[in-house]
Amino acid sequence: MLEFLIMIQLIIYYLFEKMKFSYQIPIYHTINFWVSVGLFLYLTGSFFYILLIINFKTEDQSFKNQFLIINGVITIIKNLILSLAFIQRPEFEVKENDQSDFPPDLNLDGFTANSNIN
Repeated sequence: MLEFLIMIQLIIYYLFEKMKFSYQIPIYHTINFWVSVGLFLYLTGSFFYILLIINFKTEDQSFKNQFLIINGVITIIKNLILSLAFIQRPEFEVKENDQSDFPPDLNLDGFTANSNIN
């Protein structure tokens, strides 16, 4: 139970940091975001599922069937989100460019540093 809470907190912190420092590429265009969201949904769903199973030890078959359906739905959602993460094609690809921004006549071999700087 404790490991569920620790993982949920780590995922929330990770997503917060990614949103805070994501400037060039929107966060939802990265695989890491979708993997984190899938794991977050799975862990939160499983956490409450396990809590209810532990606290409600009942012999009612309809109660057990409802929780099996809930667990199945959460697992399917997790699998769909994780598969979406891995089949997603990034829109922002780094393009290799043979041309650089440096002028062609730039000669750095003759560069000497100023030794008079105090």
